[in-house]
Amino acid sequence: MTSRAAPAPSPAVEQTTPKKTQPPKRQSTETPPTPPPAPSPAGGRQAEAAIADYRAAVRNGIEQHKRYPRREQRRRHQGRSVVAFTITSDGSIDALRVIESSGFPSLDDAALTAVRKIDGRFPIPAETGREQWRFSVPIVFRLR
Repeated sequence: MTSRAAPAPSPAVEQTTPKKTQPPKRQSTETPPTPPPAPSPAGGRQAEAAIADYRAAVRNGIEQHKRYPRREQRRRHQGRSVVAFTITSDGSIDALRVIESSGFPSLDDAALTAVRKIDGRFPIPAETGREQWRFSVPIVFRLR
């Protein structure tokens, strides 16, 4: 009698799942904001007032240049766009972008245009101690 040998067991196959790799973290190209110098007790109120006045002037300048697109008014579209930008010491606008859309591209464009129109008009006052200033401003388009 001839005996047949049992077939050799097949090698175990280990299933491996590919490791998830994290994409490399991108380094921000934005310059961190320059912190204002610590105000002296005597000049603290002046610096605070200069900061408040400057912020109000920038906001008022944007509001004065805001134009509600007629087409959107006729369509009764309303919205709020939030734009971010940096003002440099000479008043130039840099890194302008919409960070929160109104949902209507023409309203977002009108918000960007209002900010572009203040380019160069608001140099940063020396008493604030800043060379650049980051802003995030909501611009509201509402029917009356």
